[in-house]
Amino acid sequence: MRFDDLFSNISDKTAGRLSEEYPVLKDEHKERLYAMSKRKYNINETFDNNGSEVSGVEKYRRPKWYNGASIAAAAVLLVAGIGGSIAFISRNGHSPAAVVESSITETTEAVTEEVTEEITEIAEEVSAPEEVDANAIAKELTDAYRDFACELHGGSLEVDKSNVVTKTVVYQSCVEYQREFYRVTDPRYPTWTDVEKRCYEIFDAKLGQVILDNCMCDKEEDINCDTFMYTTDNGYFIEKSVHDDSNGPFDWDEDDVNVKTDENGNIITVRHRSGFNGGGEKYTVETDFTITNTENGWRISKAEEKLLGVPEYDNYDPNTDQ
Repeated sequence: MRFDDLFSNISDKTAGRLSEEYPVLKDEHKERLYAMSKRKYNINETFDNNGSEVSGVEKYRRPKWYNGASIAAAAVLLVAGIGGSIAFISRNGHSPAAVVESSITETTEAVTEEVTEEITEIAEEVSAPEEVDANAIAKELTDAYRDFACELHGGSLEVDKSNVVTKTVVYQSCVEYQREFYRVTDPRYPTWTDVEKRCYEIFDAKLGQVILDNCMCDKEEDINCDTFMYTTDNGYFIEKSVHDDSNGPFDWDEDDVNVKTDENGNIITVRHRSGFNGGGEKYTVETDFTITNTENGWRISKAEEKLLGVPEYDNYDPNTDQ
């Protein structure tokens, strides 16, 4: 088989095999390589510039199977085209001048160098690691943590206070008492499923499950003395006293977030919030966060709270000064 015939009658099957053996990058990258190669190497222009005439050369048409072929296959076509042009000239009795051969060699080297540079540039674009703004990530997720805590436990969920639902529960199988609930009407969380979805947008799978378990959310038929929220086919409800007696929404004491990373690449930060308890004592809650890059993105994997500025009541003696 002549060198210039190598790709002249390629079959669909062969084109398909080439596509499988040389996976394609993004179309935009492939088009850049093809356009650059075509621009850098135009064999007719090379011969015209050197005063040579070439006759009988058919107009080049882009192969129909080009879109299915890989960059590597396109590169082979480029080489085949150069060799094929030389063979065509020889076959028609035109011995290429030394200057033409030299020009072709120089052009080939230039094209090879340009293709290599272009491939390198594309590879760097594809594989360049994404820059991480740890402070921005930490602020966004810890602010979301604060908002979500207020919505579930701080009384900031929108509820219908005009319609209080009373439920009778049994304590220790013998004592009955009544508990009151509000229907949740918050447009941010129209269903309990929306609460769960938001939870897993903030926390990783393990901590998210712990957060939801601590909500003590049961089905209506399973309500007991520990139920904090319950769900029905028509929505969900939150206990009235828990909603009304909360300390309300809170904010962080500081606006800036100072972060560090551990040996595993996790983001570590500490945030504080202050307030006053029922006795008028000021307190500060310190929350230690660990933020992990999961398969779903950055998520809070640890949020440990510690109370500062008030006595530790387990060891508190009211007869001694603290």
